[in-house]
Amino acid sequence: MSPQNNHLQRPPAAVLYADELAKLKQNDNAPCPPGWQLSLPAARAFILGDSAQNISRKVVISPWICPYISRHLLSLNPLQARCRRYSRGER
Repeated sequence: MSPQNNHLQRPPAAVLYADELAKLKQNDNAPCPPGWQLSLPAARAFILGDSAQNISRKVVISPWICPYISRHLLSLNPLQARCRRYSRGER
């Protein structure tokens, strides 16, 4: 790529799916973790898709792994991750 050519290879997800994120945020009534703009159910709906809200699926995964998405999303929250480490005896 030449220095003069500053085109993005792919826009960020926040730009690419701005309409879906706005729709989820508008319909989101659940509490959001600190620093998040969407609640956990809304973030899960964004990743796994929601036909009722016309949200497209972002990943192709086996159905058996879907319940684990919420656990991994929770692990992104530093306060909850710290609580899990503390409850396991890690200090």
